[in-house]
Amino acid sequence: MKKQSIAFVALAVVSLVLTACAAEPADSVAEKSDISVEETASADPTEEPADESTGEAAIEGELLEPGQTVALGDWGTYEYVDYDDKTAVLNTKLVSIEPATEAQVEQLVAEIPELKGWKVSLIRYQQQKVSGDDITYGSNYTDFRPADATGAKAQEVSVIGWDECASESFTEEFNAGTTVLDQCMIGASVDGGEPIGGMIWTGNSSADENPFSDYEGTPVFFEN
Repeated sequence: MKKQSIAFVALAVVSLVLTACAAEPADSVAEKSDISVEETASADPTEEPADESTGEAAIEGELLEPGQTVALGDWGTYEYVDYDDKTAVLNTKLVSIEPATEAQVEQLVAEIPELKGWKVSLIRYQQQKVSGDDITYGSNYTDFRPADATGAKAQEVSVIGWDECASESFTEEFNAGTTVLDQCMIGASVDGGEPIGGMIWTGNSSADENPFSDYEGTPVFFEN
């Protein structure tokens, strides 16, 4: 398999929060560390446009409850509040979980040696706006985290500017409700531990009281 060429110009240690696993690779880090990679030269996109017709969008008013499970391909509807108190109703659905290719793993391990021995998964999901305030240039992809097959928070790998698994802020078209955003995050697991089995939504990070928090509440589990 031909290795795709990507230029990385900076490697910053910021946060790779390790979750409890049944086993860890010998050369994985013992302490919690988080890692982000910034990319300046991107490869040509190779993904097909997302199919926006699959799944039935939940109607406004049927908002997610703490601890709820949302099946693969189904929309989950919730209220989004940004740091300026702008409020909107959004839909999100889990589209797929796919193992990273050998070439993709090599790219990541070359910049993040701590990933050697981990099984890397690409978690793809979509978002759409239902109604509400103007939230152009806002985002809430940081409110989603990889989860294992039991719905518990799993290992996340933060990579900035990697087109093969990128997250996007809300565009003008998204704000107008005329487009669906394709989002992606990276999860990692180890042999002997729980595999990546979905993602969790941990509520609005700007909220003072958050019943969906993974610390003091119960997140929503988008199950593969």
